[in-house]
Amino acid sequence: MNSFINFLLAGIIMVGFSGCGSSQKLVKEVPFTLGEVMIEKWENNEDNSNSTNIFIPVEQGKEIELDSVYFREKVVKLAKIQRDSYLVYIGKFKNAPSPKNDIIMHADPKKEYGNKPPQKNKKIPFKLEKNQAVVSFDHEGEKKYYKIDSIKQGPSVKN
Repeated sequence: MNSFINFLLAGIIMVGFSGCGSSQKLVKEVPFTLGEVMIEKWENNEDNSNSTNIFIPVEQGKEIELDSVYFREKVVKLAKIQRDSYLVYIGKFKNAPSPKNDIIMHADPKKEYGNKPPQKNKKIPFKLEKNQAVVSFDHEGEKKYYKIDSIKQGPSVKN
């Protein structure tokens, strides 16, 4: 009887974990058509910050709402911009400004107060090349993921 309970418990756990891995499968067919997806690097000399913006134009299937974009080990929510019949989603990946001071190392621990540990990016659930991204969207009550290949590099913008 005890082995039956262990077997049943192991089966329940395996079924539970199998659902986790399949929750973010990529779909090949989507109910929308994208235009040429581009990225632009932005640099701000005033505060020494920079960002990478990704532009995802939607040509057909504009009733579908894109939610987030996964790109270069980061994920951000997409902003929707529509002017007349033109629809584009923009994701802004802000990079931390270069620190002016590194960490303070001192014999007196009180003088080290304020040092911040380096921030690690959360691992995204997709393996992507440098010119690939994944967008998430809701369709028929289900969250789906679509991989975008061959993202073009636009000109850099400096402030």
